Amino acid sequence: MLASNPLAQTFAAIWTLLEANEEFVNLVPSACRIKYDGEQVYQDLDQQTEGEPIRVSVMCAGIDPALQNTSSGSAMDLLWEIEIRTVDQGMLNLFKVLFAVYRAMLKWDTYMRDDLEWNDEYFCWDTTPGKVKVQLGDKDQEIRGWIAKWIGVARMEFQTSALEEDE
Repeated sequence: MLASNPLAQTFAAIWTLLEANEEFVNLVPSACRIKYDGEQVYQDLDQQTEGEPIRVSVMCAGIDPALQNTSSGSAMDLLWEIEIRTVDQGMLNLFKVLFAVYRAMLKWDTYMRDDLEWNDEYFCWDTTPGKVKVQLGDKDQEIRGWIAKWIGVARMEFQTSALEEDE
């Protein structure tokens, strides 16, 4: 499934590049990396307790398809979101993780552009991290710490004829 699905490959690659960064791995324990890969059920994500480490999750924030991007090609922009949640209200721990994610994203070409293939073609031509939105807490969910949401775009390009082929 993973090899035949560019969307799944892209999300797995985001986790791979994050976890290849030693600073990120040291700051965010594996149990606090919320992957939404179907292998684990996450309960009470909005209920972090005092002293609990930072949680990081990678999610799909949307998809912007272009069925006929060029005369022979199609494209899809996959909007991804890296969400970082803290329990404490000090910004230093948040800054540490944000900077580790920033540094990890510098390797997008290694883990995405030069590695992801579909139908024997590389398909991830660009990954652009966007602005990070940060807020302190969420009164509705009773979150006291920081929530940072980093939305980016992975540009995927395909030959339209390959997309139209029967599997």
